[in-house]
Amino acid sequence: MLYVVVLLGSRLPPEAKLPDMKNIVLFDYQNSRARACPPVNFLGDYSGYLQSDGYAAYDGLTNVTNVGCFAHARRKFMEAKKLQGKGKTGKADVALAKSKSCMHLNPD
Repeated sequence: MLYVVVLLGSRLPPEAKLPDMKNIVLFDYQNSRARACPPVNFLGDYSGYLQSDGYAAYDGLTNVTNVGCFAHARRKFMEAKKLQGKGKTGKADVALAKSKSCMHLNPD
């Protein structure tokens, strides 16, 4: 199996010496999701925000602020809605309605 990791950055380290490049998108292909594989090694001592699926291999990054993936959160609300039963409404409906109001920000 092949795993694709997409890294998007808005701050390059000073040692990169690429003054005209403000953003970077890196596609990294790996044969495993093991902790020993990048992006954990690639990110090294990176400090900042990290948006991921919450996979445990990222736990070794201690200088990051983890931010969740909205698609993963939305799926959980969809699962909760199914458990509410037909014709019933609840907190999952409220969350899904609020998420729908944000879809114009990034429809994908």
